[in-house]
Amino acid sequence: MPDTLRATYGRIRRARLRLPEDKSNEHVDNDEGVDGEPVSTSAKLQCIVLATRFSVAFAAAALAMTLVAVLLTGQLKANAQWLATLAFVLAWAAAYAGIFQGKEDWRRGACIKAARWWATIFVPVAVINLIFAAAGYAAT
Repeated sequence: MPDTLRATYGRIRRARLRLPEDKSNEHVDNDEGVDGEPVSTSAKLQCIVLATRFSVAFAAAALAMTLVAVLLTGQLKANAQWLATLAFVLAWAAAYAGIFQGKEDWRRGACIKAARWWATIFVPVAVINLIFAAAGYAAT
């Protein structure tokens, strides 16, 4: 079991969210194809892989925060749920901008999209929740 954990930890440490510093391996083949045209691997492949790693990491963090929130009570539980929601939104935004759209600047696009979703969906819900909480507190 410890060898399995050590191997898993090693794989997690090797996963990175930045492009490698050594750009000698560009993942582009200049071999000639059937028609004599150059065949190349998609230049967007590295961005898609990085966005996938980012999405999986944030989705896993969100799941972990959700499990922690189940064990908590009161305001700590609410805070953990909001953080888990933010992590899920960031994971989806990265998947949308980096994987589905294949944008080169997927990090910026993911942050903008997450901020837009957060501002238009979750902030109004939080404000309405605060109004109901204040109304309930005033009634007692």
